[in-house]
Amino acid sequence: MKIAYVIPSLFRESLNDTIASIKEEDTNASIFVVGNLVSDPSATANNRNLALKAIKGENYDWVVFVDDDDVLLPGYSKQLDSELDLVVLRMSCSGEIIPKMSDNNLYECNVGINIAINLNRVKNIPKFDNTQHHEDWFFIQDLLDFNDIKYKVTKEVFYLAKSKGNKKA
Repeated sequence: MKIAYVIPSLFRESLNDTIASIKEEDTNASIFVVGNLVSDPSATANNRNLALKAIKGENYDWVVFVDDDDVLLPGYSKQLDSELDLVVLRMSCSGEIIPKMSDNNLYECNVGINIAINLNRVKNIPKFDNTQHHEDWFFIQDLLDFNDIKYKVTKEVFYLAKSKGNKKA
């Protein structure tokens, strides 16, 4: 399985931990770090779009999004089922689990960028809108609206949001 990892980055020190968490499980990882040294509200969406453009047509099976201050936990790649279009890696953020353990539905504030998209099955991948406050959620909503998406939410946490900031979409 060939996976592209998209990391929008401010080139924080935590980026090393993010990359290490990917390489711990996927030693042949294709990692796309796109970023700015200056924090800009629209930079994250723009950087994700640049990375999506870079991987288009490169024969990747999956794209996994992870922020540069977060880490993936062991076992995440085993969740990427070729029969699914989208996998939501349950995330722990400041003691909160997203999506909630009791709710596998996808809606604003119950999912973030903790997702993986099967590029062999999903053909209409939208762009991230840098004018939206919750651009992660609106991207997922567009993905669901433009495609007949078969998805799952992992039973366990496989994505750890390390910062104290608002990580919810």
